[in-house]
Amino acid sequence: MRLRRFLALTSLMLLIAGLVSPAYSQAHYPSCSRQPREAFTVVDTVRYIISYHYSTYRDPEHPALRDNDEVWLEIGNTITKQYSRPRAVNDSLAQTQISRGFKAYSPLRQWCMREEVFCEIANDTVVWTYQDLLFDMAYAWSEKWPTQMWRMEEGSKEIIGYRCRRATVSFRGRHYTAWYAPDLPLPYGPWSFHGLPGLILEIRDDTNRVAFEANWLVCPSPARPLVQHDGAYVLTTRHKARKLIDLMHRHPYIHAGEWGRKHMSWLRENPKLEWKHTWVELE
Repeated sequence: MRLRRFLALTSLMLLIAGLVSPAYSQAHYPSCSRQPREAFTVVDTVRYIISYHYSTYRDPEHPALRDNDEVWLEIGNTITKQYSRPRAVNDSLAQTQISRGFKAYSPLRQWCMREEVFCEIANDTVVWTYQDLLFDMAYAWSEKWPTQMWRMEEGSKEIIGYRCRRATVSFRGRHYTAWYAPDLPLPYGPWSFHGLPGLILEIRDDTNRVAFEANWLVCPSPARPLVQHDGAYVLTTRHKARKLIDLMHRHPYIHAGEWGRKHMSWLRENPKLEWKHTWVELE
């Protein structure tokens, strides 16, 4: 319910979405930070926090050149939330800078996952948010929590002190092997993976291009709020978002438009620049 209210409220922000424009450094790859936003809505209380090491590679010709991020999964009573922890920390620091009168904020100088994933458990709904690479525009769309047809397999191993069992699934163009912990009866995992009789502590596809592995798990004390940051989200659909994200990465010079080409010399000097991108979901 709260996430649906969030989506309804974001439609009122469309008129001001285009007014959001941060200061950028002239880096080869733009900052993964988003426009700092101080306001937020508490949508649940965090029961568990799981830190995952997310690893991927963008260029299939150079699979050894991997990008790495720390992704947190927060599990509440009715909502789960996944996001890039370094990006969230940078946002917080940037907000402090802005509040102190800085005209620009420090960019996050590392690769990071740009999606935030909110799963509303009771209503079987997933809300996604994504940050634009060039203009700091934020997009949001929702869908039914996708069904995953798991196959239980032989095998076990220990991850962060928990004995895990093996399961496999084919999901949106990739085939995955997951390791879940029956002693943690939480049917969730990173990204939008769910439905196993235990928390997923590791999952990777057969090509090892998409890999999540748990670093640690805690039950926060005292209670920690699970929040959704308020802001100028542009409502869209999954299909439209994928087309937009593909355009951003394949043709950033075109996507930047006249303003971007005028103010971003690094982009103006590299009009054929293409940013490789890993789709977790190929379909």
